[in-house]
Amino acid sequence: MRHFLRACLGALALIILPWSVAGAAAVCTFGAPGSESTLQAVFNNLLGSSHAPNTGSDCLPEGNDGRWQTTGTASATIVIELAGFASSNTFGIYDVLDPLNPAKQLQLFGGAASAGATAFITFTASGGGFTVVIGWPGKPDRAPAKFGSTAFGFYLNTPEDNPNTPASDRSTYFSQTSLNNDGTDHLYAYRGNGSPFLSPPLAGQKFATNGALLAWEDLRGGGDRDYQDFVVYASGITPVPLPAAAWLLSSVLVPVLRLRRSRALGLA
Repeated sequence: MRHFLRACLGALALIILPWSVAGAAAVCTFGAPGSESTLQAVFNNLLGSSHAPNTGSDCLPEGNDGRWQTTGTASATIVIELAGFASSNTFGIYDVLDPLNPAKQLQLFGGAASAGATAFITFTASGGGFTVVIGWPGKPDRAPAKFGSTAFGFYLNTPEDNPNTPASDRSTYFSQTSLNNDGTDHLYAYRGNGSPFLSPPLAGQKFATNGALLAWEDLRGGGDRDYQDFVVYASGITPVPLPAAAWLLSSVLVPVLRLRRSRALGLA
């Protein structure tokens, strides 16, 4: 049991440590530039080169961009999509407590959506959980789903092998890298710095400190690693703080510890 508890404490440290150094610079790597605009060029166009995040060093450290929560009603706006699967990709949020359950994956944008498309996300406490509603300007809200907490992640769903692939057989890439079946980090996230956006579709808005640019690579295994296949600006969100992250770990560890104790006492 002592060895098991030591392992548990080690696992908890792996969650606590990244948050204790959340301000430390991360390193995000990219493939060789191709004929398309680089992610840095996209950011420079949006914010000006003097205020744009450095794509290589200003991204959130791995593990700090997987779980998010709203600071009220959140919104997501497509900035750019430079992907061969642009007409087929879908993008949305998922419940981090039940990430692989299709009923807990809510689509924000379908393949027909393009730059400037906006969706809204609202969480409301309800019956021991949270009701999540997705809405779009001028359109009816999506029927709500029930999440177990206010923590959620983002996903990008792509039919890499065949544009006609059924949704159940598509490749879904999650903001939590550990959930990706190729083991690859498909999301680089950049927190807001308060600078004004200079170009469409965000001109007139500010890169809010409770916002983030979410830059995705949509090819299996990292593909060309350009991370400008699908770029979304999400506002009204912040990374899940340490207490929530620690709670997620404890929600797994506590039942296991109880089972081990029962076995030790001969009750199971």
